[in-house]
Amino acid sequence: MRRSIIQSVFHKELTDLLRNRRSLLVMFGVPLLLYPVLTIAVASLTQSKQDSMTSRTAVVVLVNGGSAPKLHELFNAEGSGAHAILAATAPEALHLLATGSVDAVIEPPKHFQADAIAGKSVELGVNVDRSRETTASVEAKVNKILAQYNDWIIQQRLLAHGLAPSLADPPTHTYHDIATATQTFGAFLSYTLPVLLLTTGMLGTFYPGLSATTTERELGTLETLLATPATRDELLIAKAAIVLFSGLLTALLNMVSMSLVFWRVMSSMAKHPAGLSIDPMALTLSYLASVPTLIFFTALVLMVGMLARNLREANAYGTPLMMLPIASMLVGIANPAMTPALLVTPVANTTLIIRAVLTGQASFGAFALAFVSSGLFAGLMLSLCGRVFSNEQLVNPAWEPVSLRGLGRRADRPRRWPAMDEAIALFAVSLLLNFYISPSWAKLGLIPLLVGVEILLIAGPAIVFAWFGRYPIREVFSLRPPPIPAMVGGLLLGLGLIPLANGLVWLQNWLHILPYNASDMEGYFAPTLQAHPVLAPIVIGLLAGVCEELLFRGPIQAALLRRLPVGMALTCGGLLFAAIHMDLPGMPARTGLGIVLGWIVWRSGAIWPAMLMHAVYDGVQLAWMARAQDVTPDTGGDWKWVVAGVVLCAAGIMATKVAKPRKI
Repeated sequence: MRRSIIQSVFHKELTDLLRNRRSLLVMFGVPLLLYPVLTIAVASLTQSKQDSMTSRTAVVVLVNGGSAPKLHELFNAEGSGAHAILAATAPEALHLLATGSVDAVIEPPKHFQADAIAGKSVELGVNVDRSRETTASVEAKVNKILAQYNDWIIQQRLLAHGLAPSLADPPTHTYHDIATATQTFGAFLSYTLPVLLLTTGMLGTFYPGLSATTTERELGTLETLLATPATRDELLIAKAAIVLFSGLLTALLNMVSMSLVFWRVMSSMAKHPAGLSIDPMALTLSYLASVPTLIFFTALVLMVGMLARNLREANAYGTPLMMLPIASMLVGIANPAMTPALLVTPVANTTLIIRAVLTGQASFGAFALAFVSSGLFAGLMLSLCGRVFSNEQLVNPAWEPVSLRGLGRRADRPRRWPAMDEAIALFAVSLLLNFYISPSWAKLGLIPLLVGVEILLIAGPAIVFAWFGRYPIREVFSLRPPPIPAMVGGLLLGLGLIPLANGLVWLQNWLHILPYNASDMEGYFAPTLQAHPVLAPIVIGLLAGVCEELLFRGPIQAALLRRLPVGMALTCGGLLFAAIHMDLPGMPARTGLGIVLGWIVWRSGAIWPAMLMHAVYDGVQLAWMARAQDVTPDTGGDWKWVVAGVVLCAAGIMATKVAKPRKI
């Protein structure tokens, strides 16, 4: 029944879309007709312009031409591409250059050629007007002739000293391009395809998105549609599906059309021995990489359409949105290094991945990180669309959703638990803050860096979200009095997990699966631990234990537990906890640690045992490092330590289970 309702609404939106000539023109007319015509026309004009400049003879004036007769001869030689005329004075020659009668003026000083052959220091002055379009071509021709003249001067010097002129001939070298025809064309396409895919995809969603929301509100058909037996979720799914379908189809047609047009035009001008060729797999992966971002654009356009009161207002809101895909062009021009920070940044990550795919430099990890992060932002925006679409005021013409009044924290607003999308948004905010702000604090030193990161970038967003969202603080953050057995369990687990985690690291290195290199961490932590071997582990352990638990075992875990089964919620929380550290080799150990931390909070109903466990785990690791000058205790290969860790963990689990279970 639900599928039939969604199909009916989808069919209705598709019919409306097909009646919209503007949308059809953007989707089909531009890629199928306009691109080939414009590209071929521009390529033809460009080639014609280049040919005319190449065949054009550059007119050069030689002042004091008698002092450089060989240079005058080279300029007037057949095939030089230039012609030299003589002028008596420099002012006369410069006047001809200023009026555009000649292309360059060369001023050799008196006795220039004789002095140059004699080995004296001489300088040749060349005057050009670089405001002209033809100057670049003229300079290339003049530089070629001057290079021939310099070679002749060197040969004359050698002859004057009784040496063979061939001594002046330098060794020759030849460049061999090992790039395949596919890589050559992919490198060119990587500069245009990202912005093309995202821009045309946004255009493809724009008009259908506004038609499905703002136009229906203006015509009054949205209220009728909401009165049908279909739920609002079903209606939104159908509307989002048709808008996304339009964007995906538009992007696909533009990608295929532009790739074929560029291939056809460039193949006729290519100097590659094998010509140029298109890699269908690279294009497929490029298109796949853009899908989450196009979903994000779809949700963004739908949001604008629902917030706008009329079509004029929607166009005003939507115009700045077109700057988002244009930002990919700026990323392409800057061509930054592919860092984890950029791979989790919307639009920029898609641009970088598409360029890497087209040039054959993409890795599975980078592609997966960009794809998942883009999907995360798309899911958040879709969730926000669902909230707005379910608002009862949606069909009210007087409703003003875009208002500064909504930014206030009303005391009469009821308290509520964090939703799933809010938890994911909180994680994304903290992650991006860490990426972009924490590197600039590294120069302050380890302790100030950790104080700023843990308090302002990790715990800070959790507190701000809780304050603005009016969460029930005590329940969401599990700030209940902790059971004593649970505190004991947290202490034992914090100690017992150290040898187990280090054993896992040792196993990874032994199996060469995600090998862990601790040298960088040792170099960063060692100076502080040497200066403060007791205070530093305590401070760092407490900061991490308190602040990180407030974020991950606070709103994030509370939201996950309300929407997912316990096991899945704790696993997702552990993965997020590991992901924010952005350390792939450390993911297995940190994921396990995050799951145990989440379990002890869920089991005891209090966050304090998890804070104690986290602080003990980090503090003892750092204390060992301060004592042994090693980032991890060397316990992985010693099974006695591993057995001791198992015993401590078992005792900690039993102690926690003794505590009276409390549901969050």
